[in-house]
Amino acid sequence: MREWVASLLVAGTAFVILAVGVMRMPDLYTQAATKASVLGNRALIILAACLHFRDLGVTTQALLVIAFLWITSPIAAQILCRTAYLVNVPLWEKW
Repeated sequence: MREWVASLLVAGTAFVILAVGVMRMPDLYTQAATKASVLGNRALIILAACLHFRDLGVTTQALLVIAFLWITSPIAAQILCRTAYLVNVPLWEKW
């Protein structure tokens, strides 16, 4: 059962990256790169590792890594958006 849940979490990362990152937030300034990568690519894979190993040490380290990613993700998004603004990256046409 653990393997099924872990594999579903890993498979869900592709959906999160496509749905959140590309379709819902097509513009660079909407910070889709950091939201999709933190929620989908990293957090779900780390949670899948927690479920798979079921060890207190692994789970503690994984939760600390997720917390660190959630704390530092807005900073990275702000730097990306500011750099895009400074080099005059155009907005999405449909805005």
